Amino acid sequence: MKRSRTITRPSRSTRISPKRLNNLGVVLADKGRFDEAIEHYRKAIQINPNDCNALDNLGFALTAKGHFDEAIEDYRQAIQVNSNRPGTFFIGA
Repeated sequence: MKRSRTITRPSRSTRISPKRLNNLGVVLADKGRFDEAIEHYRKAIQINPNDCNALDNLGFALTAKGHFDEAIEDYRQAIQVNSNRPGTFFIGA
């Protein structure tokens, strides 16, 4: 007699990691789709507020859109999370 196994998959929202969201944001930003990239970076940060890469990338995308004050805040937060990360000092905070 065969045993029936039910396999459940996690919902789509639980499968998307902050790293994956950040990586998708990078791809979108590389294509000049900054509004969409910003959405993905913000989702990654919502899941993990200490995601230094997403914070830094959000700052870059906001800078590209001309939102300098917002970008500075994100760069500063990235520096607070990890002051040893090279490249985050782009703004000269």
